[in-house]
Amino acid sequence: MNIQFNKSYEKVKKKNFKNIFFYQTEKIPSFLKNKFFKKIFIMIFNLLYRNKSQKLYNSINEIKNYLFQLEKKRDREINDLRFLLVKNKKINYEDQNLVVETSFQVANESPDHINPTGTKEDDTRCPAFVSKINNFFKKKINYLDLGCASGGLVYDFIEKDNFGVGIEGSDFSKISQRSFWKIIPNNLFTADITKKFEIKKEDKLVKFDCISSFEVLEHIETKDLDQVMLNVDRHLAQSGIFIGSIGTAKSFASNGVPLHLTVWSPEKWLNYLTKYFDLSEDINFTFDEFPRGTGNGYMDPDFRTSPIGFHYFLKKKMS
Repeated sequence: MNIQFNKSYEKVKKKNFKNIFFYQTEKIPSFLKNKFFKKIFIMIFNLLYRNKSQKLYNSINEIKNYLFQLEKKRDREINDLRFLLVKNKKINYEDQNLVVETSFQVANESPDHINPTGTKEDDTRCPAFVSKINNFFKKKINYLDLGCASGGLVYDFIEKDNFGVGIEGSDFSKISQRSFWKIIPNNLFTADITKKFEIKKEDKLVKFDCISSFEVLEHIETKDLDQVMLNVDRHLAQSGIFIGSIGTAKSFASNGVPLHLTVWSPEKWLNYLTKYFDLSEDINFTFDEFPRGTGNGYMDPDFRTSPIGFHYFLKKKMS
């Protein structure tokens, strides 16, 4: 299949790797692409970090955390206003008569439910992502977000008159009525996506033009990934796209419990994903139009400066 890449991406092929994957190269100094200079740079950086930069590093993290908390306070206040408008029927989100049929309403064994971190903190919003997807399909769409956390992306799609559904493995946000769970309760659900589930409206399976999973798949145990892929394929429209980002570094909860349960290289991930889906043609994203992995928020990693993840575009396998 002919793949067209953004100018900010580099087309890369590895030995014994037939598929093409995306490496973000935007804003990376050219000298770092030279292996020798890159190695020297890392050695110097590590030396400075260990010996002189710990206080600076800690100060920067404290500032980022302070700004993050201010951002969350602002978002809570705005969502309180949204909730009042919904409650007083100044804004009306129609009951979609949606159900999620599953025997596993919560991912009880998931470390992310037992030690809620992402679902507790994440408030991702990205209207630019919605506009890009709508422009690609040239219509309003059906959108599904797996690992939706606060439900912010689902809200962004609904706000622009799309049909949106979010599924989260933990019930933390639902129980605490955090963020958008109290504003669009008929569109956000809990379910274990490593088990079979079906989203239905008026007893018919709903198909989605766009299914996303940003910073989710690495949180799934390797043995459970196949069922996740089957769930995505079952709900993906024939002309739909499966898009998202995957972290490639280890991550831990504050108590030391591992949160990233499948830590693979981009090559290995793409080899796996393309067993179930085809690589999709590039839909001309600019880097900042991705909701995650772009520094979208003070605590979101930026893959341009911290290459600990990558983005993917997939579509239904051609029969």
